[in-house]
Amino acid sequence: MHTRSYKSVVLKKNQRKIFVIIPDGVSLRNFAYSSFYKQSQERGFYMVFWHHTPFNLDILQLNNVVLEDPQSHQLTKVLKNVRKRIEITQFTKQYNDAIYKSYLFALNFKGIKNTLLSILTKLLVFCFNSEKGLMFIKRSINHLEKKTTYYKKCLAVLEDQKPDFVFCASQRSVLAIAPLLAAQQLEIPTMSFVFSWDNLPKATLDVTADY
Repeated sequence: MHTRSYKSVVLKKNQRKIFVIIPDGVSLRNFAYSSFYKQSQERGFYMVFWHHTPFNLDILQLNNVVLEDPQSHQLTKVLKNVRKRIEITQFTKQYNDAIYKSYLFALNFKGIKNTLLSILTKLLVFCFNSEKGLMFIKRSINHLEKKTTYYKKCLAVLEDQKPDFVFCASQRSVLAIAPLLAAQQLEIPTMSFVFSWDNLPKATLDVTADY
């Protein structure tokens, strides 16, 4: 596990350690290459970037831990697409507005593998196209993610580092699901950043956090 040598740092009295999940380049730009880190430190928080990017954050002198081998369950991507299509269908019905359907991308039927995955997606949407069905799909994603080696590694890091709070810098990354679930398993409070509120009706909220 790659980390800066911040383990030896003794936190000040009442100082809170915040783990910031950085699963992609966009969240890296928003939080590592901005005044976020400096302002947080000035306010007395001990910030640690928990990241999966090709960049070496040591160069920026940022406390960091690398998300090791982040691989979601092989069915999570399929269920993510199912969830999104069901949510948008439900939004369309709830608000009687067909504009929501414009947020859907066409399924890929090029090649045998893509065709089979697209057929499976359509079948699952047909079977679970309701509010109850949507909740079942969301629970299934969490259940599958908790079975991954990635989730177990996230759990081990949190048990070792014992942060007071976990903040997710991206609401639309499936790679952020496992670390958030691990934090919730250990009863560590969690929060998710939303890039823009117009992302919510587009059904891009892939993670579930306390705040």
